[in-house]
Amino acid sequence: LDPVALKIANNYLPVNQTDQCGIVRYTGHAPANNPKENQVVARADYQMDLRQSMFVRFFNTHLETPTGDPSENPLLISSTGQSSNVMSLVLGHTWVVGSNMVNQFRATVNKNIQTIKLNSYFTWPELGVKNIYTVPSPDYPKFISGLNVGTGAAGFSLGSTPSRQPYQTLQLSDDVSMTVGGGAHQIAYGGNWIDLRAFAVNEINRNG
Repeated sequence: LDPVALKIANNYLPVNQTDQCGIVRYTGHAPANNPKENQVVARADYQMDLRQSMFVRFFNTHLETPTGDPSENPLLISSTGQSSNVMSLVLGHTWVVGSNMVNQFRATVNKNIQTIKLNSYFTWPELGVKNIYTVPSPDYPKFISGLNVGTGAAGFSLGSTPSRQPYQTLQLSDDVSMTVGGGAHQIAYGGNWIDLRAFAVNEINRNG
């Protein structure tokens, strides 16, 4: 038998729990079934004068899902969790310039950060696989990028992909609406500027 497979079976799989047919029966739950989420929603409106008004809208949500618990089930050792935060802030200003003209300004900031968390378990070199570079701990937890064992209902996989994905969107817009010809015609014009930036880092295939 392959020595790498034997090392995985002897050290990381519940082979001592097999029945007379060599089958391990276990119960467990997916880590994502135990999420924790907190949300904050806020708003403010202000009438500056008879012609001008402002508003602010704020939304923030934070989600935490745990990693797999190997003490409950060794096959959950590579199950990832996540720490995600989404924030949105909108500022609006409306100005009634005159009886036939209205100006609306909007500024929006959206930020989204998702971090994939994982347990520190083992690396390919620790299993005996040679010529694979791994970043030493504690820079990153110990993990492998993918291992499939068996097929069908009897098969399972081990592997994780840590990542951190921050995204940021800035948006400015201004719209003017006016009527001409004694109200017989309406003209609307404006501009919209959007800056979207992604700073994602995915550790794909680094550990084999």
